[in-house]
Amino acid sequence: MLINSYSSASAEQLNAESQNLAVIGFDCPITRQSQNQNHIPSGLGRTDASDFVHELWKIKDEPVISGISGLCKWSESGGFLFTSISLTAEECEDLEAATESVYAELLAFINQTEQRNLLRFWNYVPAINKGLGDNENYKLFCNGRLKAFKQAGINDADFPAATAVGNVTGGMTIYAISSVYKGIHHTNNKQQNAYQYPRQYGISSPSFARATSLEHPKGNLLFISGTASIIGHETLHEGDLAAQLQITKDNIFHLLEKTGYEVDSIQTMKVYLRNKSCLEESKKSLDKDFPDAAKIYTIADICRSNLLVEVECYCA
Repeated sequence: MLINSYSSASAEQLNAESQNLAVIGFDCPITRQSQNQNHIPSGLGRTDASDFVHELWKIKDEPVISGISGLCKWSESGGFLFTSISLTAEECEDLEAATESVYAELLAFINQTEQRNLLRFWNYVPAINKGLGDNENYKLFCNGRLKAFKQAGINDADFPAATAVGNVTGGMTIYAISSVYKGIHHTNNKQQNAYQYPRQYGISSPSFARATSLEHPKGNLLFISGTASIIGHETLHEGDLAAQLQITKDNIFHLLEKTGYEVDSIQTMKVYLRNKSCLEESKKSLDKDFPDAAKIYTIADICRSNLLVEVECYCA
């Protein structure tokens, strides 16, 4: 079954392990070069030097096959496929076009494999809040992503779980998990579907599901998208970290209940903080309600400038 964990080991140590599908590095500038085909630079900052430095995805006792096709790095094992593309800051100057190109290449590669069912995307975008109105980087990113989805024939009901936040080093990394098994994409009754947001959020609404679950012969799993202090389509409690954390947790609880998962099924949580000053309060709040989940705290700009925190979960 798919295993997600965090590690303080070095990239050299982890890249030497043959069972890793993907090794995601933090405090790791985004470049084209990598020490290993399975190593993915996130561009995200860490909150403290003693924190975990890598995120791992692996499948126990299954062989891993890896390679590079064009710009796309890939690895596969046990019916799952990881794909990723990273671009330098210079290659992201036209962010909408760069996003469309990356998504088109990833989707084309995935579609030619047996693992063509989309389960989860991560998008680490440069300066995500930069720009005004429709020229904000997040909105430009959403335009490019939706164009590529439409070109690939992927409609609203097929959008998988996803996260999009701003990295702190420049450049862009997009990576995905797909599978031979077809997932179920879920809505959140407390929130408007992101792909149906009103025009104020940009020309193209964000193209993702609130969660994606999968029934697997070796055990079921659930990806909860990056979620935050949003009810309906509106941000609540601007500037109030404690209140934003509570709404975020309520959204997670609701998705767990809707999909039939318990709190103790959460294996990992990745927490994106706009400011390092949010760390201690976020740790206290999340440890209180999710004591058994492994957590990593990163520094990232959230897709809306009035949000202080975003949290994603993996359940198994």
